[in-house]
Parts: sequence; structure tokens; C-alpha cells
Amino acid sequence: MLKKFDKSCVSAGSKVILYGAAMYGELALNALEEQGIPVFAFCDRVQAGKEFCGLLVISPEELQKHKDAHVLICATKGFQGIKHYLEESGWLNYYEISDLLQYLNYGRLREYCRRLPAEELIEKYSFYVEGRRTDRLDLSFLALSITERCTLKCRKCSVLAPYYEKPCDDKLALIIDPMERLLACVDSISEMQIGGGEPFMHQQLGDILKWGLGQEKIKEISIFTNSTIIPREELLAELKDKKVKLLLDDYGGLSRNLNNIVELCDREHIRYIIQKFERWDDLGDYSRKDYTEEQLENLFRYCSFGNVMSMMKGKLYRCTTAARIADIGMIEEKPEDYVSFLEEDYDISEKREEIRSLIYDKKYHNGCRYCNGISTNKMGIPVAEQL
Repeated sequence: MLKKFDKSCVSAGSKVILYGAAMYGELALNALEEQGIPVFAFCDRVQAGKEFCGLLVISPEELQKHKDAHVLICATKGFQGIKHYLEESGWLNYYEISDLLQYLNYGRLREYCRRLPAEELIEKYSFYVEGRRTDRLDLSFLALSITERCTLKCRKCSVLAPYYEKPCDDKLALIIDPMERLLACVDSISEMQIGGGEPFMHQQLGDILKWGLGQEKIKEISIFTNSTIIPREELLAELKDKKVKLLLDDYGGLSRNLNNIVELCDREHIRYIIQKFERWDDLGDYSRKDYTEEQLENLFRYCSFGNVMSMMKGKLYRCTTAARIADIGMIEEKPEDYVSFLEEDYDISEKREEIRSLIYDKKYHNGCRYCNGISTNKMGIPVAEQL
């Protein structure tokens, strides 16, 4: 049974490390400071080597040098993978933070952390810890795919962008109409991440942003870009909205406009985060693997992509990569792998139950049979190698 963290878990001089340098890491830091508990560092494989909230971010490999530390899992989508990694590493003192979040001081939190009340933040976190059903239907994260086109040709692209023979943008109606039907069925979406391909290639990105900014149920909009395209001037009004942030990939020379985009963001007061990945996970060649049922369930349970709710071409999936494998024709798509929002006539209560089943009951995706999955303890491959 995973232990819940409280003040009694540590003593004077204990080393506390927060695994996850994102929103829940900041929330945990806030709650710990309220109780007078110092934090040694954050751990996050993506942000390793940087600072987050004034503290150093170490890598999972560096974490192994601190086996005496108390590790708090401050992640949602990657929760089960991190837990599995700590278990396999023989870690003794690691915890979930649902009880800790009761001590938040909202007055000291940044605005993006204050958009949801503590009860909802705890409920969303608890879903990833326990997978429990609630009356509410909140999506903490939704990846919205809007284009197959990309400016790069990454050999191991997780959304298979280079392998589309005739890549194209999704039509506006195929993006917005299904999203409106989805919003009618859920209570909130904490973060909607717009991606592709490269989303800044979509000529109607401005219309998509205008629509998203008008949706009260969508709390935050992020745009995942490889930093090759400087945002067009007509997008600036939407990008400057406090509800929007850019996720800027740093692939070195491949991200040829990163500095220009950062200058633009600083000048126009656009929120952004620079993401420099030290490695990518090798998802494999998408050939069929001889997994047992148990192996498939474990692969899905501990894969961080397995908890990424994704809307693509009017269908809601539990994994963007699995959706792409089917879309490109590598495997046969099965109806149990998605919830369709293509139909104009639908029953909201029935759709809510379909979404709940996809979230809570799914053991694995058909695409898992063809994938290596993503795991915290894999060595990984070089980032963004081009074809």
C-alpha cells in the first residue's frame, strides 16, 4: 500500500525530494513550506539540470545517489511509471501527496496553480493514485491533435509525423465540433495541449485558440512546438492571454527559431516553458510483439503515454501514439480503443459512461501490442534524430 505523506514521516535533517517539476511539484513545495519542511531538490528527467521554483532539478539517475531521501511523487500522467521505478529501485520512503495538499496557501501560489480549488486538485491527483471513480468527470490533461504536418522529420517521432504520405491539417469543423461534444460530457479540462505535427503550421490555429479561450471548462491551453516557426503576428492577441502558454522544445540547431520565439515571448509577455529533453524513449519499430496479457497490462499501466487522453480526428483515445499507429494504417483500429464524438446525435449520459470506462476500465490499447511503451528507467535514445 502506497504511503500518504504527512509531517510525521520526516524528522529534523531529513532529505525531501519532489519527483515532478511541474504544477503538482509546485503545489507540494507550497504545502511543505507551510509546514516548515525544507525540500532538497526536485527530480524530473525532462527538466534535469535546470531550476524549478528556485530549487535544482536532478535526473532519475542522480536520484539514485540519495537513497536516504524521502521522495514525494508529484506527477499525474506519469504517476504509475514513477511509482514502478521507485519500487524496482528498492526505494523505502516514497509517498503520494493527496493529504499534503490540504495545507496549500493559495495566496502564495502563482496564478496558473490557483485556477482550481484544493478539493478538485486533490480529486484529480487521487485519480492517478487510485484510479477511483467520482461523480465528477474531470480531465486533468487532453492532447488535441490538429495537424499531421511537421517541419522536422524525426526518425523516432512518437506521433509518426514523418510517416504520413500526404500529411495535412485537420479541418476546423473536425477539431471544434467534436471538442464541443466532449465538453458537453465532462465537467472540466485542466489543460488542453494543442499539438501535431507542428501546430504553428495550421493556418487556422488562431480560430482554434479563440474558440478554446471562450470555453469556461478549459482552464489552460498549452501549445507544443518544436521551436522552428515564429508565431504569426495575427496570433499574438490569443497567445498573450494568461490562459495560454507555449511549450518550446529545445533540439539544439534543429529548433532554429527558439531564441527568436523566446525574445518574442519576453517582449509580448507570452508565457512559455523551454523543454530540453536529454533523451527520448524508443517506442520500437511498431512490429507486433508476443506480449502475454499480463505483460500488456503492465506495459499500459506503467507507460506515461497510457494516461494521456487524446482527441484526434473526432475520437477520444487513451494514447496519442496508439491512435497514430491506427490512423496511419499500421494496425486495425478497434472501437473499444476510443470514444467517438463524430456523431451529432448522442446521449450525454451514455457518452459520460463511455468516457469513464475508457479512463477507469481500460486494461491496455490494441496498439500496445506493437509498442515498447515509455518507462522511467529506460536508457533512451538520442533526441530528434532526423531521417
